[in-house]
Amino acid sequence: MTARTHGHAVIRPFTADEWPVWREIRLRGTEDSPDASAETVEELLEHDDEWWIDLVTSTVDHPRGMLAGAFIDEAPVGMAYGRVDADLTTHGLGGMWVAPEARGTGLGRALAEYVIDWGATHGVDRYELWVTDGNDSAEQLYLSLGYRRTNTTRPLRQGSDRTIVLMERRAEPEEA
Repeated sequence: MTARTHGHAVIRPFTADEWPVWREIRLRGTEDSPDASAETVEELLEHDDEWWIDLVTSTVDHPRGMLAGAFIDEAPVGMAYGRVDADLTTHGLGGMWVAPEARGTGLGRALAEYVIDWGATHGVDRYELWVTDGNDSAEQLYLSLGYRRTNTTRPLRQGSDRTIVLMERRAEPEEA
């Protein structure tokens, strides 16, 4: 997928050799928004370089996976991942985070749309994501993108009192 611009930001896929940048932005996002991550910063810091290399490489090299980043002056300010299930019917959006200095610019929407558009190239008919219950700004973004809450919930992570809610939407009908 080709890069897109949004204001001063560039949104593009990560490459396998950018695993240190993915690690940096993932750690920064988890530290900034701990209730939006299935893992804690401490858990992420326990992983060695090989784990990060494998995570990034196995995702970006997989035909149904992608890691997207938003960059301003080549510095990472946002991230998201996409995955398409083996049946090519459902697209998952996750790991969304935008740095505080880039919030309020529409970058979160642009980043989500980028990953959603990537999923559309696979012909999926259903899109889903999980959002932390009570993260109103994230939920409002997803609602504005056509997602709707379901009644499906689960704990954010083991030992957490926070829950996450499944949101989903259907693919846009094809124009005749």
